[in-house]
Amino acid sequence: MDVSERAKLHAALADPLRLRLVDHLMSKGEACGKELAAALGASVALVSHHTKILEDCGIIVRRREGQFSRFSLNRATLAALREEE
Repeated sequence: MDVSERAKLHAALADPLRLRLVDHLMSKGEACGKELAAALGASVALVSHHTKILEDCGIIVRRREGQFSRFSLNRATLAALREEE
């Protein structure tokens, strides 16, 4: 993993709501946007914005289930980031 990839991951995790989202997924395994919004006390639109950022840098993975999306952690990305430190 090069320096720019690591910087992008660290920037994504620097936001408190995104870090709480990652923590929630670590404990629950998988959740839909509505579940995440309720658990974090945020709007679905705000959670959607933050999940998009985390998905774009590879921290979380989206799985379509009908008309809903379910999110889970990409543990390989987090492991790679941890190994770099």
